[in-house]
Amino acid sequence: MKLEVMRPEVVVDINALDPAGTRIERRVDGLFLGAFVTMATAGAHSEIRQSYPVVAQSLDLAASPQIRNMATLGGNVLQRTRCNYFRDPSLGRLQ
Repeated sequence: MKLEVMRPEVVVDINALDPAGTRIERRVDGLFLGAFVTMATAGAHSEIRQSYPVVAQSLDLAASPQIRNMATLGGNVLQRTRCNYFRDPSLGRLQ
């Protein structure tokens, strides 16, 4: 939105939707990371640091501390590409 690639009519705050979305759990089939878990929380989690050190390291290196404290894992999955080609407004509005 800041680069005017998209102009949504409505922006909805979903932070209060699901408290389960902030959980980090070890399960028999792997690790469960809720969509609302922040990068900072996941990167500092003892289970992730011990059992998934590459994930913890990548989270620590992925952004500034300010962004890691606010950015959620689910939000990062949904983030648009940083490629200038796809962010070019002259290509038309990407929906």
